[in-house]
Amino acid sequence: HWLIEDLPLVIRAREVDPDVLVLAHAEGITDRHRVVAQTLNFTIQDAPKTVRLREHVLPGRASDSWFIHPDDASALHKLGEQITATPVDTPERIYVSRRADTRSINGEEQLERLLADAGFSIIAPGTLAWEEQIAIFRGARIVAGAHGAGLANAVFSESGAKVIELTNARHYNRCFEWICHVKEHEYVPISSDDGTYASPEALARAIIEAAA
Repeated sequence: HWLIEDLPLVIRAREVDPDVLVLAHAEGITDRHRVVAQTLNFTIQDAPKTVRLREHVLPGRASDSWFIHPDDASALHKLGEQITATPVDTPERIYVSRRADTRSINGEEQLERLLADAGFSIIAPGTLAWEEQIAIFRGARIVAGAHGAGLANAVFSESGAKVIELTNARHYNRCFEWICHVKEHEYVPISSDDGTYASPEALARAIIEAAA
């Protein structure tokens, strides 16, 4: 949600007023926030959790939750270009792992082995610095993975990438399909939990065929 919903608000606010103050509670500031501040050349002002202001202008989201506005997608892509140079030696085919997450799909460890044998690089975004994540997605032409926040990084991929989403009926919405639409990616959904692909082998075959 931070990448798709909140970060574009900061970018838009600074486009309106480059001197706008960006406030954040110190305990909530992460390396991602620092990278953005350094790239866009502003200082994050430490603030308490509750702030009282005489006047407050809210930029407002130009889209529903998760369904990014095309202008915001373009702004994030531009930010990715500023943060990372042209990717060098990054994999063209990646699988975004959720194996360490509570919403991991069944048999994901075996699925990853099969995909690695087929030439996919297995990426666990949570173990990488944000700059590394951006560089990898910028260079990827095939992005596969289960429904989850890691796929939001497809906003950094160059237009025309293919995104293969393993959908999950319990947590599924069409937010990543929408990202692909506004980014002009090819979107391929594969159901991972309706029994169509009852084994990691069957699911791997479906992903490999979709990536061809």
